[in-house]
Amino acid sequence: MSLESNIAELVQASNALTGTVNGKIVDIDNKVAAKINDLDAWKNGAYSASMLGPNLIKNPLMNDYDPATLVPVGYSYSGCAIQVAHPFTKGFEGPYIATAPIDSVSDSNQATEQNPYWYGVYNKGPRLARGGLADGWGGISGKILKITAKPDVTKDWCTVWFPAAHAAFSNMVRFKGWIKLAKGSAFSLGTDAGHRGSMSYATRRIDTEKAPQGWFHFDTVLAISDCGSMSAAACVLGFPRDEEIEAYLALPYVAALTSDKGMME
Repeated sequence: MSLESNIAELVQASNALTGTVNGKIVDIDNKVAAKINDLDAWKNGAYSASMLGPNLIKNPLMNDYDPATLVPVGYSYSGCAIQVAHPFTKGFEGPYIATAPIDSVSDSNQATEQNPYWYGVYNKGPRLARGGLADGWGGISGKILKITAKPDVTKDWCTVWFPAAHAAFSNMVRFKGWIKLAKGSAFSLGTDAGHRGSMSYATRRIDTEKAPQGWFHFDTVLAISDCGSMSAAACVLGFPRDEEIEAYLALPYVAALTSDKGMME
C-alpha cells in the first residue's frame, strides 16, 4: 500500500472520528440543556408553590411615618435621604376608575398623587392590577419609599436600613420587592451594600428599565453575615456613592431561609 493510500485512510478515519465526537458533543450539550431546563422549572415551581414566611421587615407598607419629615418609622439611612411617597408616584400603580382623570398624565414617569397615570378601565397597572396600596377592589393602605442622594466619594455609606420585625438567626435570606431607578446606574442588596462603594448583588439600571414602566421586581436569595437583627448592616439596600440617585422602593419583603443556623424569635 502506497504512502498516499495510507494518508488518505488516516484522513478518512480522522474525519469519521471527528464526526462521531462532534455528534457526542451535541448530544451532551442537548442533555445538559435539558437538565438545566428541568432545574429551572423545578426552581420556578418551588418558588411559586412554597409558603412565604413572616416578613422580617417591620412597617413594610410604610403607613407609620413622621408627618414632619415623611421618614417611615424604624427606617434609617446614611449618605442619602428617604421619605414616603404616594403609590401613584412614577406610576407604581394608577387609580381604579372607569375613565382617565382630567388631570392624568400620559407618561408614567411624570405621575404623582395629584396627576396619576391611568392604566385603563378599572386597571391599576401590572403590579397590583385591581387592589393596590391607594385604592381599588380589595385594596389596602400603604406608601412607597423615595430615596435620593448626591454624589460624594468621601461618604462611607449610601444605604437604607430596614427595621426588624423579628429576631432571626440566619446566613441566608430571600429579599424581594419592586424598585425603580430614575437616576443612578445600579442598586445593590445584602451585607454592607452601599458601604464605601460596595455593590454586592448589584442590578444595573440598564436591566431595571426593561421592566414595565421601569418598575423592576427583584426576588433574590442572599448569603448574608451571621447576626440576629435584620436592622443591622446584614441585609440592606445600597447605591453607588459617586452618582446622583433617585430611586423608589415598594413592598420590601425579607424572609429567613432554612440553614444550619436558622432560627426565628
